[in-house]
Amino acid sequence: MRKHVLMLIILFAGCTGSVEETTSPGETLEQSTGFLDVFVNYPYAYVTSNWGLSIIDFSDFNHPRLVGSIPTKGQAEGIFVKDNYAFVCDGLEGLKVIDVSNPRAPKIVSSFTYPGNLKQIKILGDEAYIANFDDVDGLLVLNISNVGNITLIGKFDPPGYEHVRDLFVGEEHVYLADFTGGLQIVDRENLSLVATFKSRGVAYSVAVKNGIALLADSDAGVDVINVSQPAKPEKISNINTMGYAIKVKLLGTIAFVTTGSHGLYVFDITSPAKPRLLSHYDTPGNAFGFFIDGSYLYLADFDNGLLVLDISDPTSPLLVSHFVTLGGESY
Repeated sequence: MRKHVLMLIILFAGCTGSVEETTSPGETLEQSTGFLDVFVNYPYAYVTSNWGLSIIDFSDFNHPRLVGSIPTKGQAEGIFVKDNYAFVCDGLEGLKVIDVSNPRAPKIVSSFTYPGNLKQIKILGDEAYIANFDDVDGLLVLNISNVGNITLIGKFDPPGYEHVRDLFVGEEHVYLADFTGGLQIVDRENLSLVATFKSRGVAYSVAVKNGIALLADSDAGVDVINVSQPAKPEKISNINTMGYAIKVKLLGTIAFVTTGSHGLYVFDITSPAKPRLLSHYDTPGNAFGFFIDGSYLYLADFDNGLLVLDISDPTSPLLVSHFVTLGGESY
């Protein structure tokens, strides 16, 4: 598991920033293993990997089908789908905008490149917020109202190591998981630093709800932080995930955490000072990015494809579908 994690967090060199048009690929349908992240707009799951983008139809959980795919030049990871466009963070190759109005024939329609290694993206309205895993400008804000002419409208250069791996965009603040820099809290309006919370591990992912931030802190577990006063973040407790805490999301007071080869953990944080383990689901591969759609959790399990878990009872996640390719066969 560790070699996979190290491969995914390795530091890359920067790249030249520019805006360019790209061409769509051929019609050959391909799909790779090594799934990293997923965005769901039912019945389709849009899955990224170090190969590119795969689109899987889950209209029948018993028979998920690969319906479209497109390679990208970089390592595709963070993804957000809006108005028939998939916005894909493609690592050193910048941001790719892919027209997915026809899931069977996705095509790249534009690209925005910038020095660094783009990892994660969140979109609010016409603004895209991007985590840049580089030593400059860890947070980028883009205007995406015209997908053919995406423009940079703001940036933030965190203090210290400055390699932002993930972000959460709130109403007034942006919360950055800044690798060895911990949690950085940024004023969303003027993109200025509000506060820093130093963590023991490397900050990999962050989720925020009702004044509580959860920071996935790799081998240091998950820090539970009071951010009700953003200028004074305070640690409340720490969750021992028994694995390498990679991705964290909140559904009400239920926290979901992926931990590589240790799978998925589910915690109740109704009492933030005393998080309570509800369940553990050991996936066959390395649990990485995931997306929650209603009572279903779609999980990118790296070498073992995409799992769909019914989480209506968080004390007992239930596998309802699994898409994987082995030797060209999907089932």
